[in-house]
Amino acid sequence: MLFLSVRSLLQWALPAFLVVGLVVACGDDEEPTATPAPTVAPQQAESQPTDTPPPAPTATNTPAGAESPLAAESPLATPSALESPLAPPTSTIQTSNPPGTIQVLAGFDVINAIAEETIATEPKAGRASVSGLLYTYSIDRVIPGTQFYLIKAHEEGGETFPLPEYLKPDESKGDVMAFSNDQGQFFVDDVPPGKYYLVVWAIYEWLAAKESEEAPPVLLELEAGDKQDLKLLYVGT
Repeated sequence: MLFLSVRSLLQWALPAFLVVGLVVACGDDEEPTATPAPTVAPQQAESQPTDTPPPAPTATNTPAGAESPLAAESPLATPSALESPLAPPTSTIQTSNPPGTIQVLAGFDVINAIAEETIATEPKAGRASVSGLLYTYSIDRVIPGTQFYLIKAHEEGGETFPLPEYLKPDESKGDVMAFSNDQGQFFVDDVPPGKYYLVVWAIYEWLAAKESEEAPPVLLELEAGDKQDLKLLYVGT
């Protein structure tokens, strides 16, 4: 009885399995239907503004006869504007120099003539006045625009003598400072009475002025109201 039931079940189920298999096999052979992509409306391109190129610059012609400022000669190219104290000697006395220039007087006769005409001015009340011309005999020229000072003489045992060397001026010790002008002359009208030596600035040292090349340093003995013309003073070693 059981054997017949199983056989009946197989006879019923077998056709059913065959039908299912055919359906599956037929489904695999069919190609899938593609889903159409959504249609996107193309965006309208934005219009770009068109730049109009600027007009080319119009060349301006330089007026005839006009000169460039760069064509002007530089003042540094003019030797006379930078004249050196070591310039060639000249026998011409120049009383007025262009700004920024000094024409250094040279030649003993010319310099000595100016020294003879260098006269001390009136001194201030209770003071003395001195004048002179500074001259460097080593190169036969005046000494223009140079600092000098009067230093009180050293006295000991009733004798007066210059110091073996001189340092920079010290007003607290009674030194009187001044400068020569562009012709080497000097005029000092406010010197307290006393005994002095005149000391001139040279490169790296101070030198005492003398009345000649071989003379000792000149000694100034001044009293109130004195006007002393020292004339030509020699400076050098």
